[in-house]
Amino acid sequence: MKKPLLAVKDIVKITGITTRTLQYYDKINLFKPTHLTENGYRLYDRNSLEKLQTILFLKEMDFSLKEIADIVKLTKQEQKQILKKHSQTLISRKQKLETIITALDEYVSGKDIYNLQIFNHSSILPLQEQYAHEAKYIYGGTEEFKEFEGKLEKLSPSEKASLYAEFEQNMERVFRKIASFIDQSPSSDEVQ
Repeated sequence: MKKPLLAVKDIVKITGITTRTLQYYDKINLFKPTHLTENGYRLYDRNSLEKLQTILFLKEMDFSLKEIADIVKLTKQEQKQILKKHSQTLISRKQKLETIITALDEYVSGKDIYNLQIFNHSSILPLQEQYAHEAKYIYGGTEEFKEFEGKLEKLSPSEKASLYAEFEQNMERVFRKIASFIDQSPSSDEVQ
């Protein structure tokens, strides 16, 4: 039968955590040893090991050490309520990462950045709106822009959609063509 108290080396072997991390957790009062020997060795009981595993679990869930210190003081039921809320946060983060990965893959494959759906579910304006605001900011005072806006206003919603779709397809073709030359020298005949 193994000894009832675990030394630092035992904790390291069981959990994979580093000695330095254990010392840091002790220093910030997150995870104190159960017993300190006369020689200054830290010893931990089985309950301490369970607490450390909870700390490591929460750390893996992306909680800060300050948040973890507060959470481990709570009852198991209160911890579960916090984790349920945190689960929703992680799901939202996962969805955002999936959107970013999709946009990145599309961009790398040659899709025009204008058509990426990267900001559609964020506080940042979608790129199409950013470009529209930019164009109005830069060219809004010109006669040509006023003429352009006047022509757009006369179009029906379906005509506008068709015009934008055609423009996007043309731009998509241009960017895919440019992307196809990414591995070639700028001075090569194909690129020129």
